[in-house]
Amino acid sequence: MGRVAIIGAGPSGLVAAKSAIECGLNPVVFEQASTYGGIWRPRVQGGFIWNNMHANLSYYCGMFSDYSWNNEADCFPSQQAIYEYLGKYIDEFKLKSYLRFNTSVISIKKHENIWQVDRLEGGENKTEEFEYIIVATGIFTEPYVPDIKGSEEFEGEVLHSKEYDVPNNFRNKKVVVIGGAFSGAEISAEIATTTLPEKVINIINEPFCVLKRYVPYKTHHSPVDLVLYIRAKEGPQRREEITKLGYCHNSNSQEPHGYIIADSYEEEVKGGRISIVEGKIQEFKKESIIVNGTEVPADIVIFATGYKLKLPFFDEAITKKLEFFPDDQLQPLILHKATFHLIYITWLFGKISLPEYEVMLKGLEEERKIRNKKPRPQFPHGDYINFADDIAKEIKVLPDFDELRRNNPHVYELFLEGPMVGSNYRYSGFGSNPELAVKLSEKARKALEQQSK
Repeated sequence: MGRVAIIGAGPSGLVAAKSAIECGLNPVVFEQASTYGGIWRPRVQGGFIWNNMHANLSYYCGMFSDYSWNNEADCFPSQQAIYEYLGKYIDEFKLKSYLRFNTSVISIKKHENIWQVDRLEGGENKTEEFEYIIVATGIFTEPYVPDIKGSEEFEGEVLHSKEYDVPNNFRNKKVVVIGGAFSGAEISAEIATTTLPEKVINIINEPFCVLKRYVPYKTHHSPVDLVLYIRAKEGPQRREEITKLGYCHNSNSQEPHGYIIADSYEEEVKGGRISIVEGKIQEFKKESIIVNGTEVPADIVIFATGYKLKLPFFDEAITKKLEFFPDDQLQPLILHKATFHLIYITWLFGKISLPEYEVMLKGLEEERKIRNKKPRPQFPHGDYINFADDIAKEIKVLPDFDELRRNNPHVYELFLEGPMVGSNYRYSGFGSNPELAVKLSEKARKALEQQSK
């Protein structure tokens, strides 16, 4: 039985462990924190999620393909609900014995066909050897705060969105939120809604559309992801629908660069409680910041500027081959299909054949083009459904739609006209469970057609 080291016990690491067991491997999951969950672990144990935040995906699209979400109290779950779901997943598939908490991986080196993993566990340095390595540390590794001139002179408070929690200390304060992505909008809206700040200013680079978690669908409102993630809709249709369903900030007559999900942002902007400024912070002053050459008074500055990927356990020889560029928040690694590198994959657990070498070389070149694309897209691999289906096709779990159309029109229509959810990929191929795939897909379709908010 081959051994596989999995770095990180977040959602991806847990799924990787369960899948490795299915493939007849013996996984060991190394997690530096004291519990599982990654960014979804409790805040007191190093999690990144503030108390009032809820997922921007419904549980229909967010749950694992092989394990139903049974807590239906909130369609867009809280951190606590997601953490509990992950715990139940561990129990269901008996993963606990494979998890090693409070363990920091120091280095990973390759010697011929063996990977040597050096780690710090229980205050001791230890070494183990593995046939395979899966890095499941995620991209939310190190908070990114740009180096801004004069920051040492600023007398107010500066924090990253990772440090943001209940906005109790913002009363009568001038709050500036830097960043126009999901967390920037959510934090701006929450501060404006739940406290009494003097003002909230959201500084963004480019215009965007704001969608609510529930959007109009036929005669009712349904979860936004169920409405948008439908295979029958082509990519341009989805983009048009986002513009139609969302509130698009378009002050410079530019096309919206992307979209975000925040329930009360639109109302707070229209009510004058959030002011949007397009531009970049250039400098800190004693009691203000400079944006586009204009002085903006500020008591608190929150950087919702995302994260940088860190791979401190790999030496330079490996990171060079992976073309690792940590300052690139969009495309920090060059991996085939954003998943693996042909240099290190020779046999995919013995279950499927790899693409031809030339195909993978072409895949790496496509990733380089994405890295160099201008202007930079919000999502590097474009249309979510097409990208997911493309990977599913490579690992031979994409349903045969032609065969379904001929022999099972109900499932064909369900997968094509209903929401695209992870369970679609459990209908056929390795690890398939057709009954569960149909059941969970029907559950999502029912929610699309009947959900009301």
